[in-house]
Amino acid sequence: MKTFVSLVADRSLVRLSLFGALVLGASVAGCASDSALEGEDDTEGGSAVGVAPPKPANSQPTLTCSTSSKPKTATITGFAAPLEYKNSDEIDYATRGWEDRIPVAQTNFGLEDNGRISIAAIDIRNVNGKPHYLYYTNKSARVLHENWSATKSIVIASAMNRIRTLSGGRVGALSNVVGKNTTKKLPDLVAEVQLNSDNNSATTFKDLGNRGGVTTFINGWLNLQRPERFDGPHGGAAKVTGPYTVRSLDGTASVQLPLMPYPADAQNTLSPLTLAEAVKRLGVNSRDPSLMPRRTDYASGALSAADVQKTPQGLTDDDLAVLFYGDSLAASTNSSKWRGMSNDGYGIESYALPAMGGKANADAKTGGRWRVFSKTGTGTSSARGVTEGVYMAHVCLPGFDGGREFAFLLHARVGAGETAKTIRARVTRAIFDRIVPGFRP
Repeated sequence: MKTFVSLVADRSLVRLSLFGALVLGASVAGCASDSALEGEDDTEGGSAVGVAPPKPANSQPTLTCSTSSKPKTATITGFAAPLEYKNSDEIDYATRGWEDRIPVAQTNFGLEDNGRISIAAIDIRNVNGKPHYLYYTNKSARVLHENWSATKSIVIASAMNRIRTLSGGRVGALSNVVGKNTTKKLPDLVAEVQLNSDNNSATTFKDLGNRGGVTTFINGWLNLQRPERFDGPHGGAAKVTGPYTVRSLDGTASVQLPLMPYPADAQNTLSPLTLAEAVKRLGVNSRDPSLMPRRTDYASGALSAADVQKTPQGLTDDDLAVLFYGDSLAASTNSSKWRGMSNDGYGIESYALPAMGGKANADAKTGGRWRVFSKTGTGTSSARGVTEGVYMAHVCLPGFDGGREFAFLLHARVGAGETAKTIRARVTRAIFDRIVPGFRP
């Protein structure tokens, strides 16, 4: 077991651990849920929540990221030895403990190393047509945090998977959600969550995922070595509008979704590594199908590799299209109508585009084909007396350096002289500069 250590150009200490020699932090930052204070910082200037972001020049929707095949190893500035990417078979995600087998490049991303900032980023490389992964983390990538509204996209995915599971695959995201007093199209609920960060719509998705069942889904799907909790409501006490019936838009099928109560000790604490892994798997989707959620409730825990192969995939292309674009691919060819994770107005305009050097630069270097699927979150904890900013994203940059793709989650505690916006912008830029140096002018 070899560990390579070097001093990078930004003077941050970097360690490459090929088989989990690196032990990432496993502490908890604020176990008690502060979801009653959950909200978005929509008054901090720039594009406010509720305002659509600039879109790529090429508005053709896609669920894949076009990248050229590259070698399995890479020489990267600041690392003493070549870094090796590993595929899902080599990491063996279906066997418990994959977190100790991933190839990890530890770095502080040129940022202060005082525990205020937690980052997990995953570089995705095409090697002979198969995705390979390299994880960039700082030392607190496995610390549990309240991640506020950034988690809402994963809640949506959990709800979609449960709908597919209980309906035997007949009902999915292109559906109507019928509650006690209201009926709404599921894509409209996605739009409200992604653009407006609406807590009520997000809580509806938590209900559709069966509340504590979302914890079961995340732990089972990702096969986490250390169980994590995500079973509290969004925005305080939940309005009970379920149980729900979900009907396909064409009226051919429906499914009833039972609803369990929230646990008395509900918590919403997940690690950056967990959320980065989740958004990575959704972004890669059919290119690494064994990592996608399966049509099961995960009540008995994670599936074995054999069970993964024989259990149908939970999320279909239509479901992913609604998550990413707010509608089917066929209905999403006009980017002005995008409403899913591609329409995260606050995150894309305030963080991703500045880190890419602006829309004009992003369009020029990708032929207008860049894609960012993301979700922001921020909140103030009364229990811990801190304000925190979070940003989760899957990024696709076709045409640059043969095409680049990566996913990340950053969690930052606001310090003196900063806001949740300024610290997230600074950290997002550091992540882009570490993974795709030279993209920003």
